[in-house]
Amino acid sequence: MRVYLWVPDNNSDGVNIGLNTRDEVNIRDMNELANKLKSLKASIERGPLKISVVLDARKNVKFDYVIGALDACYRAEIEDVKFQAPPVPEGGGDDWWY
Repeated sequence: MRVYLWVPDNNSDGVNIGLNTRDEVNIRDMNELANKLKSLKASIERGPLKISVVLDARKNVKFDYVIGALDACYRAEIEDVKFQAPPVPEGGGDDWWY
């Protein structure tokens, strides 16, 4: 799973949340994110499979939202959480923000 966080064009104090997509907002708030992650965890974790989440917060996202997403993972009882560093300009890789 990948949680994308980015600043909306019309509200520099807000955040857009995309679960497994950076092309559209498909999560309204951190409570919905926690509930969705919990549901996905229940459907995926059978036998040896374990869910992993990558938090991908982009430029200018307030740290409160990053902590909120981390808390949503905690509330969903997901222990394997990683952070994606933003890409370096002209550094190749995932450069969708620049």
